[in-house]
Amino acid sequence: MGYKKILVAVELNSDEDERLVSKAKMMAGLDPQAELYVLNVVEYTDGYSHIAGVSNDIDKVIMEYAAKSMSELCAKFGIPADHSIIEVGSAKNIILRRAEDDGYDLIVVGSHGKNGFRFLLGSTADRVLNAAPCDILSVRVE
Repeated sequence: MGYKKILVAVELNSDEDERLVSKAKMMAGLDPQAELYVLNVVEYTDGYSHIAGVSNDIDKVIMEYAAKSMSELCAKFGIPADHSIIEVGSAKNIILRRAEDDGYDLIVVGSHGKNGFRFLLGSTADRVLNAAPCDILSVRVE
């Protein structure tokens, strides 16, 4: 018996996202009743736009890009549009909240390895791995 409800967290990097979704589809294929959902978390930009001297319209542009990219990714893999989720906030917090509230039994995340700032600060994958209420599949994407 395989996983029934799978959440794959993507960063809107086409090569990496395709690898993650492919792995998630493989896991979903183990159970004909499995459902696959794709989540992109747009990190907060408010406050940074003032520092960079750009308009607050940057949030709108980022959300439009996320919606277009998610639509294309889901279409490419035959994932229903209503299984595409975009939220604004902390990736770790949103992934964990979604996992608990929506009853996912597997989360698929990308891992870039340990180097530079990611080593010092910890990656989203590491933070989710240590706090998730369900199984995690961490896929090396670099």
